[in-house]
Order: sequence, then C-alpha cells, then structure tokens
Amino acid sequence: MGERKLTEGSVTAALIAFTIPLVLSGMFQQLFSWVDAFIVGNYNGELALAGIGSTTSIYNLFVTVITGFTSGLSVLAAQKYGRGERKGIRSILCSCTALLGLIFLVIAVLGITFRRGLLSVMDTPENILTFAEDYLGIVLMGVPLLAVYNTFSAILRGMGNSRAPFLSVLVSSIANVVLDMIFVMVFGWGVKGAAAATVIAQAAMTLFAIFYTRLKYPELRGRKGEREQRSEVRSRRQLSLVFLLQYSQASALQEMSFYSSS
Repeated sequence: MGERKLTEGSVTAALIAFTIPLVLSGMFQQLFSWVDAFIVGNYNGELALAGIGSTTSIYNLFVTVITGFTSGLSVLAAQKYGRGERKGIRSILCSCTALLGLIFLVIAVLGITFRRGLLSVMDTPENILTFAEDYLGIVLMGVPLLAVYNTFSAILRGMGNSRAPFLSVLVSSIANVVLDMIFVMVFGWGVKGAAAATVIAQAAMTLFAIFYTRLKYPELRGRKGEREQRSEVRSRRQLSLVFLLQYSQASALQEMSFYSSS
C-alpha cells in the first residue's frame, strides 16, 4: 500500500527511500510561488512581480503554522500505526481534518478581510499595493485546502508512506504551471490569474491525497454496517485531540521561531 516498515530489512535503505520523496515534495512546493513570479514578471512587468513578492512573508506565516500543527499529527499517527490501532488513526484523521479545516477557514477569512492592513504593516510600497492585495486575497483562499492536505499527508507519512504526498505535490505542480500559462499568458489575468492557478492546483493536490487515502486505505474510511457507540467514538476523538495539541503546540512554536529568525 506504499507504506514502508523501517524496522524490516536495511534501515539505511528504508530511510533513504522514505526521505527522498519528502525532499522532492519540498522542492516542488517551492515551485508554486516561483512559477507565479516568473510568469507574471515576464508578462506583467516588475510591479506585478514585486506585488507577489511582497506577500511572501505573510503567506509563509500561514503555511508555517499549518506545518507545525500537522507535524505533531504525524507523530501521533505513527504511534498508533505502530500499535496497530487503525480505528484510532481513522478517528484522528476525521477529527483533525474537520477541526483544522474549520480553524484555518476562519483564519483565511480574517486574513482576506484584513489583508490591506497586513500589507500596510509590512510597509508594502503604494505602487505595488494593489497587486499585492489582489494576489493575497486569492491565495489565502487556499489556506484551508493546505490544512486538509497537510492533515492527510501527515497521516500517510506517519504510516510510512511518503510517496503519496509527493505524488500529490507533483500533480499540483504540473497543474499550477499549466494553469499559470493559461490564465496569465493566454487570458491575461495577471496576478489574479496566477493566484487562481495556485488555489486550483492546491485543490487538485488535496483531492488527490483524499482519494488516494480512501482507495489505498479503506480502513481509514467508515464502512457500511459498522457502528460504534457514540461515547466510544467521542472519547477516542477527544483523546486524539488532546495528544494532537500536545505535539502540535511545540511543533508550531518551533516552526514559527525558525521562521521569525530566518
């Protein structure tokens, strides 16, 4: 099913095989902003390029917080997978997808609403403020999608499967490049087109991760005819969320500290 058991066979070979997709995923994820900037800079000029660049710090802060929370989730999923608690993993997946998706939906709405103030705090020059505001207002719509994707990605990595997240990112990177060329070069939508291409590509990445998980790991989705006591489900999910907060708080703070110092 794509997961690797690091305790079987050569540990070094298993670690390398597990790590390579993680590294490639990180490299491809960097393509999102780079492709947007490259195409917009060539077809819409320096001001549009500077507008996109001025949003990087704000957008990366959202991504950093998401990464911190879901890093803790990966640890929790790995522990339950090692103990063979597949139902526990399913509860974590369902609970955290809904919780983090909702939280970052609210955060995204707030970010979109107050984006001009955020850009002003970042001392964004007036001549590129409109470009930055247009771009940021659209790309922040993808923040809840990133939260859901990272939840599924963390669960898969915790189960030893780093290949599926890489394939998700690969699909989204290709979609982003193609849509950027169509929206910016063909339709002439400028920074708005580049931002829309990014959000659509993130939606494709998220859907790929969801459908992959449902197809390859049927035990992680609800089965017909399977019923559990509500109290049992509630207690398992509450316990999962408690452990998630314990792991994620430290991870999120660590990510934000690294981000602020870089």
